[in-house]
Amino acid sequence: MFRNCLIVWVPGTDTIQIILNRLRTWYPHNLGQKLDELSGELQVFTSLDDAMQTFEGKHFAEKMALIYESVVAVEWAAKYGGKYEKLAEVYLEDSWKLRKIGDSMKTVEYYNEIV
Repeated sequence: MFRNCLIVWVPGTDTIQIILNRLRTWYPHNLGQKLDELSGELQVFTSLDDAMQTFEGKHFAEKMALIYESVVAVEWAAKYGGKYEKLAEVYLEDSWKLRKIGDSMKTVEYYNEIV
């Protein structure tokens, strides 16, 4: 069912590499690892039969939307700077669950600059 639609997103294609590189340069430490995991999962997903792709499809649709939203956040940060850079960092940290216990929270750190 989804095999032909998602083949574009398999690692190695130009589109996914451009997106991954943009996101890695913006928030390199934990995000790169999460994107690599997603790339591996997508390779497995494209090899599944139609029934399993149907079952797993929502999971990947949500992650693909997250990638798109992340790219938009990074592009706005690059284009407008200032407050939007901070918002992008907060968005990426929260959406991708990048903060480890004990790390400073971007939402608290940037609160006065964002609000």
